[in-house]
Amino acid sequence: MLSVKTLAELAKVDASIYKLEENKDEFPNQLKKPFSLLNTKKLELSRVKNKYDKLREHLSIVEDQKEKLVDKLSKIQELSREATASEYQKILREQLKIKKDISFVEKRLETSLEKFETIKTDLERVNKDTQSVMEEYETIFIETKDQIADLDDEIAILNTKRDQLIGNLDSEIKTAYLKSYKLGKGKGVAFSVDARCNLCNVKLPPNFAIKLQKHENLINCPSCGRIIISVDND
Repeated sequence: MLSVKTLAELAKVDASIYKLEENKDEFPNQLKKPFSLLNTKKLELSRVKNKYDKLREHLSIVEDQKEKLVDKLSKIQELSREATASEYQKILREQLKIKKDISFVEKRLETSLEKFETIKTDLERVNKDTQSVMEEYETIFIETKDQIADLDDEIAILNTKRDQLIGNLDSEIKTAYLKSYKLGKGKGVAFSVDARCNLCNVKLPPNFAIKLQKHENLINCPSCGRIIISVDND
C-alpha cells in the first residue's frame, strides 16, 4: 500500500515552499523603482555639483582679475603724483582703460554671482531631494530584508516538515519522490483533478482513475513525469 496520505501532505508542503520562493523572487523587483529613482537623483546631484564647482572656480578667477586690476590702478595713481605733464596724460589714459576693464570685470562678476546663487539653490534642493530618496530607499530596503527573513523562517519550518514527511516514506517511494521532485522543479507530487494533472493540466488516460484508487503502484503523469495521486485521497 502506498503512503498516499504522506504524499498528499508532501504535495501541499512543496506547493507552499514553491509559492514562498516565488514571493522571495519578487522582492528584487520591488526595489528596482526606488533604486532607479535614487540613481537618477545621484546623477542629477553630481551634474549640479559639477556646475557649482566650475562656477565657483570661475568666480575665483574673476575676483582675482578684479583684485589685480584694482592693485594696478592703485599703483598707477601713485605714479601720477610725481609724473610730468606728458607722462600724466599717458597715465590718465591708462587709468581710464583700467577703470573700463574693472567695470567690465565687475559686470562679469555680478552676472556670475547671480548664476552662482541660482546653482547654489539648485544644489541645496537636489541634495535635499537625494537625501529624502535615499532615506526612503533605505527604509524600503530594510523592510524588504525583514520580509525576506520572515519568508526564510517560514520556508525553514516547511523544509523541516518536508524532511520529516520524506523520512516516513518507504525507501522505494522516497527514491521515486526525490526523483519526481527534481524533475518537477520543486513540486514532486501532483493531484488528479477532473481526470487531469493539476500541475501540467494534461488529460489523464481513462484507466488512471482505477489505478489511482487501488493505491498499489506509483503512477507518474505521462506528461510532466511527476508522481500523481487522486485528489480524493487528500
